[in-house]
Amino acid sequence: MTLAVNDSRLFVTNQDHNSVSVIDTATWQEIAVIEVGKSPEGISTHPNDQQVYVANYSLGVFGISLSIMTTVFKLVTSLQF
Repeated sequence: MTLAVNDSRLFVTNQDHNSVSVIDTATWQEIAVIEVGKSPEGISTHPNDQQVYVANYSLGVFGISLSIMTTVFKLVTSLQF
């Protein structure tokens, strides 16, 4: 889990659903679900509070990918390693 947007949004990985839930911390309601790479495990907010990074793990050829999304709930890119 990671906080963003002045602690008003909580981003939570859903490993079994390949997504990230966005929770409004004022109401504790899920306000968005963002599809990311397979098996999201690690998550962190950039210090500028504008991007969230998600480390994805799967047992494929590459094994690891990184999803980058904005704090306005838009997936920007997914990189394979």
